[in-house]
This record gives sequence, structure tokens and C-alpha cells, in this order.
Amino acid sequence: MTAQTGGAMLSVTGRVMVNGSSVEDSTSIFPGDRLDTANSSLVSVNRTGSSVVVNPNSTIQYEQSTVDVIRGAAHISTMNGMSAHAGPIAVIPNDKAAKFDIVRLDDSTSVT
Repeated sequence: MTAQTGGAMLSVTGRVMVNGSSVEDSTSIFPGDRLDTANSSLVSVNRTGSSVVVNPNSTIQYEQSTVDVIRGAAHISTMNGMSAHAGPIAVIPNDKAAKFDIVRLDDSTSVT
């Protein structure tokens, strides 16, 4: 069902909030969900063809084919062209397959 709705599976290590509610186990997430990781926490978002690893002290908003990095860092690995945004910066793979990191801290953003 998650594939039909643009959803994904979330794997949690440490303290993670989804839309303001604490999550301690694997769970489904859907477009529009906001994820917050605490200090020493990680979350992995897995969807067919793409995965996103969200670093500690980070906030992202998950969408069907993109993630919005609000604060902190995320590593995206995609086979189906998943993109990422951080403020006015958009990272859109030329090919469907790509791996990249996007970091947004204070007033700076970097992509590698």
C-alpha cells in the first residue's frame, strides 16, 4: 500500500519524531510527513528505488518524489530520480540513478 500512495518505510535508530510524535520502531510514512532526528539518532527512509538517511539533529519533509531538507543533513541514494530541496536549492539527478549528500546549516547549504 505504501507504494500506491507514495509512502515509504521508516527505520529508526534513537529518538525520532514524525509529525511531532515519537517513533521508536519501523513505520510507514506518507507524503507531507515531517521527520525530526535528535542528537545521536538516525532515520532511514526506504521507498522502491530510493533511500534517504537523515543525520542526527536534522529535519526533513518527505514528499512522493523529493525530500525537503529543512535543517541538518541527508544522504540520498536513488535509482528512480528522487530529488532534494534545501531552501532555494534543488538537486535533481540528470539520470535516474544518483547518490548525493545535502547539508543545510544556518545560512549555508552544500551538496556533494
